[in-house]
Amino acid sequence: GPDLGRLSSRIEAGGRKVNLLTSMRLPRVSLYGGFLSDEECDELIALSLPRMQRSKVIVSDGLARPETTVTYARTSEQTSYRPGESALVDDLRRRAAELTRWPEGKLQNLLVARYRPGADFSPHHDYFSANAHPALAQGGQRVATLLLYLNTPERGGATAMLDVELDIYPQRGNALLFSYPEPREDTLTLHAGVPLCEGDKWIAT
Repeated sequence: GPDLGRLSSRIEAGGRKVNLLTSMRLPRVSLYGGFLSDEECDELIALSLPRMQRSKVIVSDGLARPETTVTYARTSEQTSYRPGESALVDDLRRRAAELTRWPEGKLQNLLVARYRPGADFSPHHDYFSANAHPALAQGGQRVATLLLYLNTPERGGATAMLDVELDIYPQRGNALLFSYPEPREDTLTLHAGVPLCEGDKWIAT
């Protein structure tokens, strides 16, 4: 995670000054302002719009199946980018790696998601179930999530950290980081995407 021990309100990340807005020790949550510029948000949305497909999730049924499936637990659309597909995405990956002090090569592909009115993401953890995800043997367990807000929805669409009753309202350009070094519920990182009431919500992870 970022070096917050220096008590600095501004952090250099990928040549950009990012503002630390708030931080919490348990769960390990921090919110950053200005991670992306307005122009970067607009460009990433425009780049992703023609590529969007219905979001899928991995079903933790203990069978260790590699496929994903459509479910009402996640009613968004999404697309993803591999390294080298977009100069903007590569810049954001470098910025994320520098902010989090995590090797760029260990980051997952950047994913962009769009939520329309009524869409949500039911309560879940981002770490993988150890007995249900064969990708653990390939890429390893997830340890943190960096959530980028690409627009400011008209109404609704907050990120709810349910264990601590904390709601983070999307603001364009902001980034939310929460980590879970061990895949356990006592990391208090159960979260949900609150239903969107009006307009669209665009995020990237």
